[in-house]
Amino acid sequence: MIKTFLNSIERAKNQINDSIFMFTHRKKNTYFIRSTAKMEFSDAICFILKGIKRTLQIELDNWFEFLGSGKTMTKQAFSQLRQKIKPEAFIHLNDDFITWFYDDDNFKKFKGYRLLAIDGSVTEIPNTARTREYFGYHHNQNQRQNARAMFSVIYDIENDYILWNQILEPGRLQSGKLQKNSLQNWKTRVLKMIYFYLIVDIHQKKCSAF
Repeated sequence: MIKTFLNSIERAKNQINDSIFMFTHRKKNTYFIRSTAKMEFSDAICFILKGIKRTLQIELDNWFEFLGSGKTMTKQAFSQLRQKIKPEAFIHLNDDFITWFYDDDNFKKFKGYRLLAIDGSVTEIPNTARTREYFGYHHNQNQRQNARAMFSVIYDIENDYILWNQILEPGRLQSGKLQKNSLQNWKTRVLKMIYFYLIVDIHQKKCSAF
């Protein structure tokens, strides 16, 4: 089967519009039941997936203009609506796509192997008292505390897909251990065991074979 970007969009669309998907990934049974709501569950998922490139209010205004509904909503209202959706909804969509894409042998390889790269880094995250307490923080030039977290990513170089990412508190694990832990979780949750090459950061110690 030849798998295209349009195939993947259609697959995701079918899931997002499935009532069972909504029932599973809304936080309460009373959420997303009003027909008068400005943004339904499926629209909220699609809006989040498309990404935010400008200010949230501009993106919302453009979204409703695109839909031709004659409505709009404030960024505060959308932030409240977003809290009604379980984060697992997006994990489910990503895992389903990866499983679908690799369920046969029709994808790019390097000398017969899947070519994966894995690396970790530290990034800034929303700076709140809760995130600083949980993830840790660093001081900037003005001695202001900014929340930061370590993350690890597994990337398919030939097919240009991120297969797995994981975020942890800085210092909780050494980078090499974090990478190995990410790989084990990824294999367990998403894919059957097949052969692949793994490229790691050249500054890390030699990685065990999988």
